[in-house]
Amino acid sequence: MSQAFHGGRLREARLQFGDQPFLDFSVNTNAFWQPPALPGSVPMHAAMERYPEADAVSIGARLSALHGVAQDTVLPTAGAIEGLYLAVRLFSGKRAVLFAPAFADYARACEAAEVEITRIPLLPEPPSFEATWQLLASADLVILGNPNNPTGRMFAHLEELLAHPALAHVAWIIDEAFIEFTPQPESASLLSKLDALPRVLVLRALTKSWSVPGLRLGFVATSNTAWMRSLRKMQPPWPLHGITEAWALTQLTPENQTAMRASLRALPELRRELAEGIARIPGFHPHPSDANFLLVESTRQNTDAVYQSLGANGLLVRVCHGFESLESTRFFRTAIRTRQDNARLLAALSELDVGAPNVLPARGPRPRGMRALSVLGTSSNSGKSWVATALCAWLRRRGLRV
Repeated sequence: MSQAFHGGRLREARLQFGDQPFLDFSVNTNAFWQPPALPGSVPMHAAMERYPEADAVSIGARLSALHGVAQDTVLPTAGAIEGLYLAVRLFSGKRAVLFAPAFADYARACEAAEVEITRIPLLPEPPSFEATWQLLASADLVILGNPNNPTGRMFAHLEELLAHPALAHVAWIIDEAFIEFTPQPESASLLSKLDALPRVLVLRALTKSWSVPGLRLGFVATSNTAWMRSLRKMQPPWPLHGITEAWALTQLTPENQTAMRASLRALPELRRELAEGIARIPGFHPHPSDANFLLVESTRQNTDAVYQSLGANGLLVRVCHGFESLESTRFFRTAIRTRQDNARLLAALSELDVGAPNVLPARGPRPRGMRALSVLGTSSNSGKSWVATALCAWLRRRGLRV
């Protein structure tokens, strides 16, 4: 089950560490504001005792108005995750490229829809623009997070790739679940550009920025009318329950959207402070991020041990189980929260026992020898990328900078 690899596993944490209040850095919702509740004029039982709209058309109208897109291009979904699984079904039997590391449900959605997968590594450095479009040219579909989860980085050259003539046949599923946490979300998002991008589907999640994960509210948007017709046919009736509908129709207002976005002004400075604080702790190396979380590499101890030590002290981070092509014993992801919360995390990380080194041996003089290696195959999808990735991982473990 995909949920087994998600953050926010408070039930499991209580079973493991006891029934205590947890400061949860394993989920990446907006930590800087309190989402508005249902007003008293909309009692909870009224939302439970009637059917919601079978097609969530009123929520779709509200979402299209807030994001400035045509209503017929928006399909409300139970979080971005439902939009993902529906969108991938449009390409059953096709070939998809995923960029790794990535949210594991990209691959699960492909497997469920019988979509063949090829992976392109983003770490330690993403491929060049020239290499990227050549790698994508044989694909039918590209799925990527912008920003990526778990690295938090925006995808370089995305719009240039979308416009590349060699990729005119390629369909794109762009997951923008975390884009509102990035420095310039409105200009970076593809929502306002969809009319010129008929081969693109955009996934969005209100669960993150509006901090309402329990309501399961998101949408998929595309200007491709044939795709949208198919998505509406595939989606079962009543995708959103009555409580979500009542909340959305009373609280998804321009005023509340402005307040939500204003709450994120503190994020860039807090992200910088937390990254610098973690970097000062021996053995922990945060990767650059544009979002509201950091991917941290540990060379001082196994990250499962980090999770155990922090959890016993009421702090939860996300060990990177469930992310494509990422060593879970070497990486963990942490949300960026308030300054006070971040200080508590830094103090706890600083107090961890150093233990034995986690992975990389010290680099010493290297014997001279072969300086190049070619990985060849007889066709597309013969396993060249897998072999190259495995070789890179093996070389890095031997202390080489790949």
